[in-house]
Amino acid sequence: MAFALNVMPAVPNCFRHFPIFKHFTSVTFTYAVSAACMYVISSFGFPHLIKTFGNWGVLIIMIPTSIGFGIFHFTKLEKANGNYPTKSFAPSPVMSA
Repeated sequence: MAFALNVMPAVPNCFRHFPIFKHFTSVTFTYAVSAACMYVISSFGFPHLIKTFGNWGVLIIMIPTSIGFGIFHFTKLEKANGNYPTKSFAPSPVMSA
């Protein structure tokens, strides 16, 4: 489990922090619930959206997913490069004058 391929590489490492007797139960239950949700969404959600909105229905799912992935991905890259702000942005006195 420590070397499993996943979308987020840190997920298998996070499983080490579960209590030892709940590893299998927690991990498999989480995977089962997420898979069940995706099957329901893809089997009932997409046909309904496509029937209601036409091809625009696919964009209702794709656009928020793409934006969310982009924000997560570029935040991760900025943190890796050390450019991500650690404090809230406060304008300098030069900018406010």
